[in-house]
Amino acid sequence: LHDALPICDFVDNTSHELKSPLTSILGFAQMLDEEEGLSPEKRKAYIGYILQDATRMMAVIENILLLQKDTPPKADDIIEIDLRQTAEEVRQSLLPQCQEHGIHIMVEGNLRLCAREQDMWDLLRNLMANAVHYGRQGGYVQVSLVNRELSVRDNGIGISSEHLPRIFEKFYRADAARKESAGGTGLGLSIVAGIVNRYGGSIHVDSTLGEGSCFTVFFPEESAEESA
Repeated sequence: LHDALPICDFVDNTSHELKSPLTSILGFAQMLDEEEGLSPEKRKAYIGYILQDATRMMAVIENILLLQKDTPPKADDIIEIDLRQTAEEVRQSLLPQCQEHGIHIMVEGNLRLCAREQDMWDLLRNLMANAVHYGRQGGYVQVSLVNRELSVRDNGIGISSEHLPRIFEKFYRADAARKESAGGTGLGLSIVAGIVNRYGGSIHVDSTLGEGSCFTVFFPEESAEESA
């Protein structure tokens, strides 16, 4: 797609993104219920498929819900966040996807800032999950935390230059430059941009088609929330 998705296309894509894993979940649940004498290995495999597709559905739903929560954080929600710890927690949550594609996530450096904890989780989760989703088999995702800078680098399939100016738009998907079967609702990077703007930061992307991408977030020395 070369334009932001019309609402009807968004509904169609979102419905597909939810229907596909749900069909798989129902199928494997039915096999668990009806097949007699299942070996422990098969039972474990079926349950693994169910968990994988349930996680995929949850990610789509969470991204849709985040669009309705694009509000400034309340003063009571602002705490000091250890982004290294948050990145490690996100890394653990992405292990199933990483194991499936043989991708290794590395986290290095340290960064502490005052923010709403859920915002930082959503920021890192979307950037890191995006890097894994568009990574190459046996590739890597490198998360670096230095001073007031967060970067997520991968050696995946990259993004062609004509798509870069629009990748943070809601519902925009540069599928022609990414995996043809990747799917998705085109919400992840727009959510990232909203969070970055909320804290007075900026985000920059360097990407080469076929070589990988690097998303870099710059946080101001002192945000409005920290001043408060």
